[in-house]
Amino acid sequence: MTESVDGLGRRALAQLEADDADALIEVCDPDVELRPLIAGVSGSEYRGHEGVRQWFDELSSSFDERRAPIISIDSPSDDALVAEIALHLRGRGSGIEIDMTVYGAGRVRDGLFVWWGFFEARDEALRELAKHR
Repeated sequence: MTESVDGLGRRALAQLEADDADALIEVCDPDVELRPLIAGVSGSEYRGHEGVRQWFDELSSSFDERRAPIISIDSPSDDALVAEIALHLRGRGSGIEIDMTVYGAGRVRDGLFVWWGFFEARDEALRELAKHR
């Protein structure tokens, strides 16, 4: 039996919180596309396992504390999920804390994420999810 899409999403977020890049990469397709929360400003997306590792390293170097407990999660289809997340970050060095609600969306194929991204609004997450079929 394969893991459910929401189970895969829960596992990925737990691996992010646990600071375990290798375990996070295990749930990603080798050609995965990742859209970080700040991509709207910078326009940057990350691709493949090396891209996920680069994003993860950038997060780790910028924030010494990351928590992302799931508020809710649903699967609009059998290959997609949208999670409402209570994101908490603390800046490395600055100590500045950020608390905000974000929405993670992901598309899964053959038990691995092929696309995922983070957004400030649920409707934005759903729009982007629809573009990645």
